[in-house]
Amino acid sequence: MYADPKHIKDREIKLRVDDATYKLIESLAEFNRTQKAVLVRELVEAQLALFSDEDSNEGQAA
Repeated sequence: MYADPKHIKDREIKLRVDDATYKLIESLAEFNRTQKAVLVRELVEAQLALFSDEDSNEGQAA
């Protein structure tokens, strides 16, 4: 199925949000025609990539 077994997404993290946040996630997922979990995972991965880029750029500034 996967060329690289490391890409299998089988690690679970539970997340609790308030009602307003849940409704926003639900609306965004519906608008983008995707599942809530997929949307949240993509948002988290995007933010982690930004953090990673910021850390890399800090080392280059002098």
